[in-house]
Amino acid sequence: MRALCVYDDGSGPLLVVGGAFDFAGGIPANGIATWDGTSWAPLGGGFVNRDPAWGNSRRVEAVAVYDDGLGGGPKIFAGGYFTSPVRLFARWDGSSWTGMGDAMGTCEQFEDAVLSLKVFDDGSGAALYAGGIFAVGPIGGVARWNGIQLRPVGNLFDFSCFGAVFALDADGDSSANGGTLYAGGVWSQNMSVPSSVAAWNGSSWQAVGSLTGLTFALEMFDDGTGAGSALYADGQTQIPSPNRILKWDGTAWQIIGTMAPGSSAVRAIYSFDDSGDGADLWIGGVVTSIGAVPVQRLAKYTGCGGLGENYCFGDGSLPTPCPCAPPDIVPNPSGASDSGCANSLNPGGAKLSAVGATTPDTARFVCRVGGNYAGFGFLLKGTAADLAGVASHDGIRCVSGALLRVGAHNAGTYGAPLGTWTYPNNVQTLPVHAATAQQYGQDAHYQLFYRNAVPGFCTAATANFSNAVSIGWQ
Repeated sequence: MRALCVYDDGSGPLLVVGGAFDFAGGIPANGIATWDGTSWAPLGGGFVNRDPAWGNSRRVEAVAVYDDGLGGGPKIFAGGYFTSPVRLFARWDGSSWTGMGDAMGTCEQFEDAVLSLKVFDDGSGAALYAGGIFAVGPIGGVARWNGIQLRPVGNLFDFSCFGAVFALDADGDSSANGGTLYAGGVWSQNMSVPSSVAAWNGSSWQAVGSLTGLTFALEMFDDGTGAGSALYADGQTQIPSPNRILKWDGTAWQIIGTMAPGSSAVRAIYSFDDSGDGADLWIGGVVTSIGAVPVQRLAKYTGCGGLGENYCFGDGSLPTPCPCAPPDIVPNPSGASDSGCANSLNPGGAKLSAVGATTPDTARFVCRVGGNYAGFGFLLKGTAADLAGVASHDGIRCVSGALLRVGAHNAGTYGAPLGTWTYPNNVQTLPVHAATAQQYGQDAHYQLFYRNAVPGFCTAATANFSNAVSIGWQ
């Protein structure tokens, strides 16, 4: 599956699915089908690419719902790599497909395709914007369909099609309401837009920061920090560098997560509420890890003002178990799903969180150890992450590489309440990157090491570790 949207013709909502498939639920579908909650149904005969160079592939890359004003209300639109029964860009009228892609010229270098669709009002009325590998006249990349004509939008690349627009999104439904249309992709020969993410200002495309490589996905998301929605993307901040999940803060790209070099490719980012307590950012693709968190193709970023990725939990999810196990006096697994291994005051373990931003450095670590804890602790920074963990004292250490400690002091002091350890704080005010000689453009990994000398608790050891936090410094 490559694309999803929801359509309701008045008889109930349907999930519209596009992709590179022949059948849906055993029914011939040729790249596009609907799901009503019970059964699959085709939309006409679907699509086929009859270009001999590409075989009879059936690939729908984008679907959207748009009312083009031609009567009958909103319609389903599809784009992709197809040439039959229509070419590249199509509208479903309830019984058959009508093509709008004939105005999309043939590229000189690459296979033509519509890869993204987005409804947006640039001030002249709502229209359906299409992005992909095509040109309308001499201008390539993005086109605007208003129900009557297909017109080019800006000039991300020319008819040679040395480029592709993989994603379109907007931070509002119209420019009149302050909205901006964004495009993500690659257009390496357009030196006037030196970034793989661009914004349309009504007359030209402008670079959004400076991302190199390719951007496959864009999504607006409110992470709960109080700053409202921001643009999220996948991309590279420099070459060579691993692919990253990034947040545009209005002036610079902030690294939210870093993926394993050479083994991950994001194909979709989507904001969705699966729990009823607010939307999360869902990240899908050929993704094996984000930061230090192992991923099997799909990950969820919860935001909520947090910085970095939390990992190394004492809930039994690691290959290395917590040292405290029966017949000791704490349960097994001994920690909570977001904390370290159990301590004598808190069977859920110590929870370390990071808040703030890396640029400028407002990062701050807060660790809730438990109860009225007032013991000694310090932040342990490592240049690498050990995803399996190593049993150490009463806990598990997951930071490795070159190690450095910072912020040594007792919990419940320097402005923190009992049971809580913080850095920076009222006394130790040096920013994290300065205190740890952190280089920008690199990742770092952190855990709280804290004393917990209680006779009869767990092992004979006198210390423990919180969970870990991985931060990409950009």
